[in-house]
Amino acid sequence: MTVPLAKQFSTQRRLISICVAVYHEAQNIPVLLERLDAVAKNHAHYDFEFLFTDDGSTDSSYELLAQCAQSDYRIRVLRLSRNSSATC
Repeated sequence: MTVPLAKQFSTQRRLISICVAVYHEAQNIPVLLERLDAVAKNHAHYDFEFLFTDDGSTDSSYELLAQCAQSDYRIRVLRLSRNSSATC
């Protein structure tokens, strides 16, 4: 998924926010991001943002998402210090 970091959301299109709770999902994140990107491309008349909450994972879920957020302006990541068993 290659999206320019500097690109901003359009003021002409509506913004859709997709919230995803993550817990020990490092192995699934690449596929998830590809699928979310495909959804965004199929609905190009909207802007999308992807909001991830890492719910205290001890694997590399947060690090992987944080790395992706550095190169994709649509990704935002929140990290909880411990598992709260909460969902979006």
